[in-house]
Amino acid sequence: MGKQQNGERNKFDITENTMDIDRKIQSQMYQQPSLSKWGIFYCENDTKTAKSFIDTMGKCFDTIQYDSNRPREFAIRGNNFREWEKTLRDNLNPEVQCVVLLLPGAKGKAPLYDDLKRLLLKDLPVPS
Repeated sequence: MGKQQNGERNKFDITENTMDIDRKIQSQMYQQPSLSKWGIFYCENDTKTAKSFIDTMGKCFDTIQYDSNRPREFAIRGNNFREWEKTLRDNLNPEVQCVVLLLPGAKGKAPLYDDLKRLLLKDLPVPS
């Protein structure tokens, strides 16, 4: 994942160096395309969580020197499928590299997850 000063890829034995894995990978990424067109979709009620997530991702990207733009933000009213579907359909196109969906509900119990995942896999293919 990381790149050495000479441009070579970092190499280490993950089974022998478990104590300092974090330090070994917190360097410039070896080779990745920049993330220029991506977005985050969330319920209006989760605005604070979304802003915190975006800030944290920015700090992580800075740490590993990953070239990225700030994501476009889409606050969605309510938590019904039709609102989410409309917002996604209106804003996704083939140039979008990925999306993050902050769904309301507990992990494994978010009522929108299955329907939105199906939509993004079948009709609007984008990593999510």
